[in-house]
Amino acid sequence: MPQDLKDPNFVLFWKNYGNIIVPIVTFLLGFFTQFFFMSKKDRFDASERLQQHVQKLQNDHNDAYEKYTSVMGKVINKDGKLDVNDFIRISTSGENYFRTVKSISEAILEGNFKKSTIKDVLSPLVRDALHVLPIHYDKLLEIAEKNNFDGQKKLNKENYRSLYLVAEKYPEES
Repeated sequence: MPQDLKDPNFVLFWKNYGNIIVPIVTFLLGFFTQFFFMSKKDRFDASERLQQHVQKLQNDHNDAYEKYTSVMGKVINKDGKLDVNDFIRISTSGENYFRTVKSISEAILEGNFKKSTIKDVLSPLVRDALHVLPIHYDKLLEIAEKNNFDGQKKLNKENYRSLYLVAEKYPEES
């Protein structure tokens, strides 16, 4: 880059690339300034937002889990033959529950939380879901076979890859 600001090459360079360089430099300066010079209040607010996010994930999980286990309990205790409606209820509530757990595992993998929060609060929820997952698919397959319809596929672990990654990265401690 030329030293003289009146140099025609510099002027041409600035005209061509100035509208790109200024926003990039401004963004980088803003990002690093915020990152390195956060006040105690800003750090506290950021920590508070993370805690609220964890609480929301837990609440969403608990609601979905409660609905899922309620449906499974009713179906398991049902007298008579399980039908397509039972299949749909299990499938729908299960998908909602496992979608919630997937969002937890994806948030963990993004690295948004403290390791202690992941280890003590969030990863146990994911590991518990992995224990339930095969049972869920077995029950759906059982209902489908008894009613002679092809409404069920087998468990595809790739659909739940983030859960397995979290369980591998944060194994249960003895």
